[in-house]
Order: sequence, then C-alpha cells, then structure tokens
Amino acid sequence: MVSDRYVPAIDITEVAAMVGLALDLPGFHIDDWRCSPLSGHISNPATGGIFRVSGTGGNNERRSDWSLILKIVHLTEEAPPNWGTDLLHFGYWKREALAYRSGMLVDLTNDLQAPQCLAVVERLDGSVWIWLEEVAENSALPWSVARFGLAARHFGEWQGSYLAGRQLPEAPWLKPGWLQSWINHFQFLADYIGRREFWDHPLVQYAFPNPVEERVLQLWSERDLWLSILDRMPHTVCHFDLWRPNMLACRDSDGHERTVALDWQCVGLGPAGEVGNLLVTSLMNLEVDAEDATELDCALWTGYLAGMRKAGWAGDPREVRFCYAAYPVLRWALVFPMLMILPCVLVPDRRAEAETKYGKSIQQLLKEWAGALYFLLDLADEARRLAAELAEIPGGENEVMVRT
Repeated sequence: MVSDRYVPAIDITEVAAMVGLALDLPGFHIDDWRCSPLSGHISNPATGGIFRVSGTGGNNERRSDWSLILKIVHLTEEAPPNWGTDLLHFGYWKREALAYRSGMLVDLTNDLQAPQCLAVVERLDGSVWIWLEEVAENSALPWSVARFGLAARHFGEWQGSYLAGRQLPEAPWLKPGWLQSWINHFQFLADYIGRREFWDHPLVQYAFPNPVEERVLQLWSERDLWLSILDRMPHTVCHFDLWRPNMLACRDSDGHERTVALDWQCVGLGPAGEVGNLLVTSLMNLEVDAEDATELDCALWTGYLAGMRKAGWAGDPREVRFCYAAYPVLRWALVFPMLMILPCVLVPDRRAEAETKYGKSIQQLLKEWAGALYFLLDLADEARRLAAELAEIPGGENEVMVRT
C-alpha cells in the first residue's frame, strides 16, 4: 500500500471483497492498491475521514483498474453530546450509515441517484465504515446555470413523487425537525448581530451601502412563525445539505444526464422546496456570481417545479415557493453574516485564508457576499408575503397545509 499521509488500517481481504461487489467479479484478487485521503470541506465532527482506495486486479476472467470511496464516521471527543444520542439532531453521527443500510437510497429516480453502497461495517473501535462506489463527473468545468436547473428538476421529480403518493420510508431516525435542530444549535449567533465593530467596519460599510442589520433581526424574530408553517406542510424526503460539492453531474454512455447526490448525513423528512438552499449556497460560495442570482433562481425554481409536476404532484406552487424561500433564509440568515463574513472582516488570518481560497481580494469577496446576503433578505421578504397570502386562502392557515 502506498501513501505518504495517514490512512486507516485496511484489510486487503476486505478491499478485495468490496471491489468484487462493485465490479460484479467474484473471487477478485488485488494486484496492487493504495489509499489516499480526499481533501475537501469536512466540518462534521462525526466524519473520521473520506478516502479513495484504488488499484488494479481481477479474477480468472479479466483484469481491471478499480477505485472505491471509504467514508468513516465516528464520534470524536470534540463532538457535542447530542450528536451521538439525539436521533433527530441535525448532526446525528450515524444517520448516513443507517440510511444506506435501510435501502432507502437505492432507488431514488432514474435521473437522481446516490452512490452505490457496497457495505456498512461497524468496527470494534466504535466507528462505522461506509464503502461506496466512486462516481466521476463528466466534466471538471464549473456548472452552468442550466445545469443547476437540471439538478433541481431531478430533485423535484424525486421529492414530488412522495407528495404524489409514494410511501414515505419510516425509521426512528428519519423524522421532521432537522431545520429546528439547526436553528437551535446556532441561535447563539443572535448575540453577535449587534456587534458595532463589525457593522461599522470600513470594509462592511463599503460592501453594504444599504444596511441589513435590522432586516436580519426582523426575520430572526419571525423564525418560530415560519417554522410552524413549514411543519404543517406535506412532508417529503429531504437531503438537507444541497450544495454544489454534494452533487455530481454524470452522463450515461447514451448521453443521458443524471445527478448523483453525495453525503446523506442530514437526510430527513421535511417540506418540498429545499433546492432553495442550493440557490443561496451557490451564491455564498461564489459558484455563481451574485449578479446572476435572479437567473439562477429562475432556473432552479422552474426546473424543480417541472420535476414535481412530472412526478404527478398537482398542488399549489405558492406552498412550495414559500418553503423554497423560507428554508434557506432560516438556515443561513444568522450563520452566513455572523459565522462566515464577520470572521473574515475582524480576524486577519481568516481574511487571508479566504483571499487565498477564492483568489479574490477581501473587497471583492465582500461585494459578492453582500450581493448574496441582499438576495437572501429579498427571499425573506418574498416568504413573508407568501405566508400572508397563503393565510388568506379560505380555511386559513390549516387548509393550505393539507396535501392536495
């Protein structure tokens, strides 16, 4: 085995068995192999590492190059206690392993897929190893706005199928409440909203010519009302962590485009419309320029709605649009400015780190982030209008929550 960095102690017999399953080649023999940690965004304290295990080998019939993904989950000493005990906590450490083991991710739709899971293995040290096929994108180029829209269509067809009658999976760890758990975890950030050294900083004054502090405070004060509306919406299965690094654009040999969704650690039940999170995260992470936010919004929304209609859903689009707008607002309205922008303004090391990561000056970054935050707050205004509009439907708030 060749690697110049830490790798887990892997048994070659186990590797051969996994490769044989992936390639449907019983009796697979490993000729050579290596294990390399995959770099990327890993912020979950329950993630012990993601590794690419690859090599060559075969059986009596043929030889082949191969590669697999090994994801290790376990609880670290730094993980908050409820990550290991609260089944409904947004960061519950074992949820992805349980989702794969349940089989619920095997048959999403023809166009939306999860990586094939070869095995979920519980180790003596308390960790869980998830062996997955490696899925490669068809291009290393950044996604176009149209490709974001296609991914939204694929998610709409999957989630719409549950609203159109497909039976929801059942499990103790698969319940509503993910967003409430997230908000509870990050509500301490509300204490930072009034930090004058942030809002009065010349860089922030430059980036935000129109102050946003009061708008953030307003939507934060409305969070319980919005959550109550979301809770009464018809529920579907949600990924709950839709952003570009968790999605792959793949093309079959016949040219058919499909989307592969990675990292199902947050999967749960919730209202349709979570692709609004893809809109906001794509702007926050500079995958789409803030000046193209309206175009991206249009592509995601029309794609998602088309996918839901294709699945047989025939409900009121205003209900879904409320969820599409309210979900990312509730998730990021505090976290984005207080946990992502504030440190880059007030902490020189974080500022330098961000400039290196994105290849832009802090002034350029703040302009982009300001555009993203303005758009997020405009979504909040839209959600507020929709909430009032839906409440005026005959029968009031309760009737608009009934499955149509």
